[in-house]
Amino acid sequence: MPRLYAIPTPLSPSEPRPGRFEPQLSGAEVVLRLVERDSWAQEALYRRYVRMVWGTALRLLGNRADAEDVVQDTFATALTDLPHLEQAAAVPGWLLRITLHHAHRRFRRRP
Repeated sequence: MPRLYAIPTPLSPSEPRPGRFEPQLSGAEVVLRLVERDSWAQEALYRRYVRMVWGTALRLLGNRADAEDVVQDTFATALTDLPHLEQAAAVPGWLLRITLHHAHRRFRRRP
């Protein structure tokens, strides 16, 4: 499966922070745009939550390669299942539940 996004690397102090030049939309507005299949909103969702998902996956799995796969799987699942999300405020917890689900699947597949 091809990679959807690049995994973030730690930023140096001189690099601009993600989201710095993005319009500041509320979570509800981003979700509405995601439901409409807006590609900007997909990128905004990814940039807003990738560090949280990446850190969780890496702590759970302890392996960068597996964590990268879980990040990709998490965002692919989130973009597919987004119409089922009932509250925009629930996005962070919803993404963490998806991350945990994919991490547990990796644990079960390990020999």
